[in-house]
Amino acid sequence: MGCLRNRNERFNWLEFSDAQKYDVIRLCKQRKRRRQLAFLKAKKAQLQDERSKINSNLDFGEEALEADVPVKD
Repeated sequence: MGCLRNRNERFNWLEFSDAQKYDVIRLCKQRKRRRQLAFLKAKKAQLQDERSKINSNLDFGEEALEADVPVKD
């Protein structure tokens, strides 16, 4: 997963002032939240897709009900 710093931030870390380091840490927190949100959105989409596949197999429309009802002559 990594520290979420970009190349410039990693290579120049020791030369950064405390204010610059604080800013990099703030940016890393934003990147982490963005990554987590993207992961949660992908997981939600996957679950919705799985549910829609299951629900399409459970179609109890009129055709399904008519097939189960015996016809009396």
